[in-house]
Amino acid sequence: MSAPVQLAATSWDGVKTFTFERTEGTGAAAADVLVGTKSNGELKEWRGNRATPTSITSTVLKTTGFSTFGSLSTGYCQNHPTGRPLLGITPAGAASAYFDATATDRSGADITGGTLGSLGWTGRA
Repeated sequence: MSAPVQLAATSWDGVKTFTFERTEGTGAAAADVLVGTKSNGELKEWRGNRATPTSITSTVLKTTGFSTFGSLSTGYCQNHPTGRPLLGITPAGAASAYFDATATDRSGADITGGTLGSLGWTGRA
């Protein structure tokens, strides 16, 4: 374990959900990838290089459609190991499922899916 480090203090405005997704790269190039949603509707990835954790880069995967989620989770699909499933849950209990066919391409062009409707799920994903 290393000593705690304060991450960049800017560019976090409007973040609604936020979860660790993976680590990519090795050595000095190792970066933690986080995925989340913003209040303006964006689905976004943030990358924090472990060697310079005070410098965060980000990529907007989708510009709209993700503002209603109070919880977002990501997972692994054994049948499609290069992709990632995403599950969003609203505070009212509706859920949406998405699949990003290529999780590491920094593009949301291949994200498909949509609403599952009101399921009464009010817990966090």
